[in-house]
Amino acid sequence: MKNLITFLLLLIITACTTNKQQAKVEYKNISYNAIPKLNNAPTVPLEPYTILFQIEESDSKELNLVVSMTLFGGSHFVSPHSSDRFSGRFTISIDDNVHLVLDDDFKETPRSVEKYDTNPFVKGLVNWVSVSANYKHQLHIKTQEDFEVRGLVSFTIEPRCSFEKIPFIIKYIDGKISVRLNKS
Repeated sequence: MKNLITFLLLLIITACTTNKQQAKVEYKNISYNAIPKLNNAPTVPLEPYTILFQIEESDSKELNLVVSMTLFGGSHFVSPHSSDRFSGRFTISIDDNVHLVLDDDFKETPRSVEKYDTNPFVKGLVNWVSVSANYKHQLHIKTQEDFEVRGLVSFTIEPRCSFEKIPFIIKYIDGKISVRLNKS
């Protein structure tokens, strides 16, 4: 009886170890934001995406907030172009203020395409973003005074199914504008 129990335990441990190794192989070529390799083992990313904020000035002196999303390991999210019925759509907003306006119009590059999703939780048309994408919103400065405006990027990242809130700050000091993550 003890031999049978020992055999079953070894079988279960071996099966679990094999499944974990197979899951890691999917992320084998990803090195950004990864756990250091140990004994040549594949790495697994800590996050399914990275996000980058930039202020871009066009030739015509227009200012744009550019948010770049880089996706890893099959992660995806719902585009802001999807219908309002999706509560976890990708959204960029700033706090109410008298210094700065963020246009509601934006440019998504590459533009997501609306497709029918048969998933029981969706069952309808949706714009999934499954490749790295950029979002560009025009900014309008309303004052020459120095200011600091807080903003938020929010979305549900799939397949992890977690609602992400990424705070950022736009600063205007001595006529120069900048943006950074708000880590506090």
